[in-house]
Amino acid sequence: MIGSTPASQILANDAEQSYSFGKILIKKGKIQENDGSVNWMIHSFIGNDKQNNLYLMISETNAGYENIMDQIKNLNLANLVLMDGGGSSQMGLNGQTIVPSQDNRQVGDFIVLK
Repeated sequence: MIGSTPASQILANDAEQSYSFGKILIKKGKIQENDGSVNWMIHSFIGNDKQNNLYLMISETNAGYENIMDQIKNLNLANLVLMDGGGSSQMGLNGQTIVPSQDNRQVGDFIVLK
């Protein structure tokens, strides 16, 4: 069983925000069992390899779990987390949209890397 800290405890410890991500797909280099979390929607992922390089990815619609895992196997990721799906999956770089929302909306939650 994986331990967790409730968001209420994180906030009580003076954190300004707490986030809950989706399913862990790869943990310590081991691919986790498909539980159906990756479905027909477009999905966002964040991961790292053993050298701690970060990977931010967005799948295509209807890619599916097996296809996605097959496409990324050569990255040799140490960890990979499913973040969100559908219209919430967007990506930009230097102020330019790379992957727009499927439903043309603004998304208030984001990760910024510098």
